[in-house]
Amino acid sequence: MRIAQDFVTKELPKIIKLPYCVIAGDEPALMLNTEQKIKDAIMNSGEYEREVFDVDNKFDWSDIINTSQSLSLFSTQKLIQLRFTNKPDAKTFKILHECLDKTNPDLFYLITTPKLDSNTLKNKTLSMVERNGCLITIYPPDHTKLPSWIQNRANELRVNLSQESVSFIAAHNEGNFLAIEQLLNQLSFLYEHQQISNEMIAELSSENSNFVAFDLSSALLTGDISRIYRIIQGLRSEGDVPTLVNWVLQKEIATLQKMYAKMDAGATIEMALNDVWQNQKPLYRSALNRMNANRLRNLSSMVVQIDLSIKGQMNENPWNAIMRTAFAFAGKRLLPLSAEIKL
Repeated sequence: MRIAQDFVTKELPKIIKLPYCVIAGDEPALMLNTEQKIKDAIMNSGEYEREVFDVDNKFDWSDIINTSQSLSLFSTQKLIQLRFTNKPDAKTFKILHECLDKTNPDLFYLITTPKLDSNTLKNKTLSMVERNGCLITIYPPDHTKLPSWIQNRANELRVNLSQESVSFIAAHNEGNFLAIEQLLNQLSFLYEHQQISNEMIAELSSENSNFVAFDLSSALLTGDISRIYRIIQGLRSEGDVPTLVNWVLQKEIATLQKMYAKMDAGATIEMALNDVWQNQKPLYRSALNRMNANRLRNLSSMVVQIDLSIKGQMNENPWNAIMRTAFAFAGKRLLPLSAEIKL
């Protein structure tokens, strides 16, 4: 059977009675959350021994065959978790089919893979999974469904959020499910069952680099050079990795490009702003008024250079490339990187 991610919790009693389950998607926090729910339900349903394998192109499938044929003296059942680092190719799907086809009542395969396209989902192996097991495809909720997702996740963690607090978290963290998950877990640990105030959220948020990085979004959109500089320098001095900051840049550039595409197709600026939160519309309106298609193309090239710098494929400090790109986003030319920046 195929199950939507929103119904996983409800369908757990059915899922754990199946021989295998495949979870496919590209959002790490949502993938991990779904995998954890199923894993916990299985481990609590019997005397399971658990083994986890990270599957890459050099994976030795004989390990799976051996472990599936041997059970510990202290357990009668086995949970085998296969975590694919890349989308399986035809050869891998064939081997996986052979493994799953030989399963027995004492084995449960819990498999995670990157997002699979519509053609791949028609694969013989996945058709067998849908027929005899469970296939769950993970799609991040869009901005209209994000508040409901936050509320449901908070309820699972016994975090008592008001509608105002849900809206606050959603507006500040759209698309960053890892940050939301971290925040909700911290709130659960510190304030379980208590009514959560915005002050509690703000206090934890100020200590979380994921949230600080997202403050960069509003600074970029408004073109606030001083704030951009302080945020980036703060993250850099705290030893944070530049990947998250580059992700923020990519996200905002992609969002503005999408808006420009709509306007090129005849939409008004207000119509183009429909995909963002109401309280964020002034920020994006400000950015659209000072941007043009050519600048956005140049910014897209600059974030590619940041990525190459992070990977060591370009001879430049990634933080310098980030600062230059962020200033360009704001409409300002950065002084030579060797010079002292005075604001």
